[in-house]
Amino acid sequence: MRIGNRMNKPAGLIPVASMCLVIGILWPYLFHPATHLGKDLSDGLRGLLFGASIGINLMAVRLARCRGRRGNSTAANNSDVSGTGTPTSF
Repeated sequence: MRIGNRMNKPAGLIPVASMCLVIGILWPYLFHPATHLGKDLSDGLRGLLFGASIGINLMAVRLARCRGRRGNSTAANNSDVSGTGTPTSF
């Protein structure tokens, strides 16, 4: 599934963010640069992966909250449905 298709579902973004995090954590063990420039580029790429993971997770949480608010607002407006709300008789 492409990332564009995952944008419609917040739960579909979590695996993408998790993979960025795992690759960022394992990066120093998988890639050993020989020069100072290579080390700097390696650190930059690792930071980019961590940043992408954090950003995608925050985007998924925000998208889920926005969808939750839309879903809850319609349920809250339908107070005449039986079985909803608090009972008023004691």
